[in-house]
Amino acid sequence: MNRPTAMVLACLTLALGFAAGRWTEAPPPLTDTPAATPPRSAAPGTVVEQESAPVVASSADALAACEKQLALVTSIMDAQVTERVGTPVSFPDDLPEPYTYAGFEPAVRNAVESCDSSLELAHIDCSEFPCMAFFSQPRGSMNHAVGALRACHVWRQTFRDHGGQANSRFMTDEGLVEYSVAVPRPADSDFDDNASKRWHSRLEEGEAALMEVWGGRELTELEEIDESIKFWRRAGNEERVRELEARRARVQIGTDRE
Repeated sequence: MNRPTAMVLACLTLALGFAAGRWTEAPPPLTDTPAATPPRSAAPGTVVEQESAPVVASSADALAACEKQLALVTSIMDAQVTERVGTPVSFPDDLPEPYTYAGFEPAVRNAVESCDSSLELAHIDCSEFPCMAFFSQPRGSMNHAVGALRACHVWRQTFRDHGGQANSRFMTDEGLVEYSVAVPRPADSDFDDNASKRWHSRLEEGEAALMEVWGGRELTELEEIDESIKFWRRAGNEERVRELEARRARVQIGTDRE
């Protein structure tokens, strides 16, 4: 917990606890001593009661101060989140139909079917501009499968082959699964710093959505190394394979000690 948040919670806890204590304490016992004639001195250990109105006002002031500080901390946290992930981008006016919320998915499905792609459409994200298409793909496809789709005539005719792509993988109970992403956008659309932040944030959100559907998880360090060994072995780079195998042995020793 960061310091501003802890301060606010402590402030709220103290204010609320003090106010609750005042509101629930028992009233003083009745006495025959006239109110205008207080005792000359209090006996040892005697608690002299004071009027509660100033205490209630003080509690209200403390709560108001805490609410103000909480609002400040919230605004700071929101600014930090925006700095990391950017702000969602609205769909521009007068977009060509394939890039719109309604037209994107049909256009992507038509391209996948027409291009006889090895990809299968798995998830569409049109929550903001530009829309993103996530595909499942055969093991070992990496970027080649989505690259082939984007090179297909129908895709290029539909989206003019402008935009970006990515691929990644995660583990499931059935083994490793791969996926790729295509993000077509009009040639005249900007890809500024905010768009870059949204790209990375939405990639993470898309992978999380696929993991939820397919029961996925991140690869362990050993699994990552094993997959790298397979890749470099297929590529014929035995020197890199030996380096990774040595690294794997060190990681395995550390894992066995835990």
